[in-house]
Amino acid sequence: RELDIASRLQLLILPREPLHHPAARIAATMIPAEEVGGDFYDYFLLDENTLGLVIADVSGKGIPAAFFMAVARTSLRSYAEFMLSARGCIERLNNQLCADNEEMMFVTLFFALIDLRSGNVRYVNAGHNPPAHISGGVSLLPRGSNPALAVIDGIDSAEGGLQLAPGDILFLSDVVAELDAAREAGLRTVLLDRRDDYPQPRTGAAAN
Repeated sequence: RELDIASRLQLLILPREPLHHPAARIAATMIPAEEVGGDFYDYFLLDENTLGLVIADVSGKGIPAAFFMAVARTSLRSYAEFMLSARGCIERLNNQLCADNEEMMFVTLFFALIDLRSGNVRYVNAGHNPPAHISGGVSLLPRGSNPALAVIDGIDSAEGGLQLAPGDILFLSDVVAELDAAREAGLRTVLLDRRDDYPQPRTGAAAN
């Protein structure tokens, strides 16, 4: 009964409807491996031209992971509301999670801020599997050297950058970097074959 309630709460705090914007279109889904896990994603407009994207995975499973996930997701949104800096948001979130972590958990996370006018992306990858960028071909963003969050207090996070062109796709997933060579090649083929299914934005970038 407790696990069922926690599972419902976990799904309720995630975005449930695709976000539509003249410059971008987003769709997302999550199928947890267990009743309650620590995986989460989020997307939100900070203003009419700035889009936030998040995908993350909390260590462990069950109720503690679900609650840790809820704290991380809610806090990151709160920081992003007044700090349009991917690096600044992640550093503040890390310090908060380190200070209140009796269960000794951690979270890997990819967080990006996208300027929908220019297609410029600023992101921080904190130990997470890197997204795939589809633009003619398919390439994985650099993984970088940032550690997971809630492990080391007071770290300086390295921020990366990416330029999206109209029609480009940013594919965020927990499994991209965990595939063997044959399955990764198959995924690349599927992503390229399906890119025409995504509408071309009128301006800026497309993120999925």
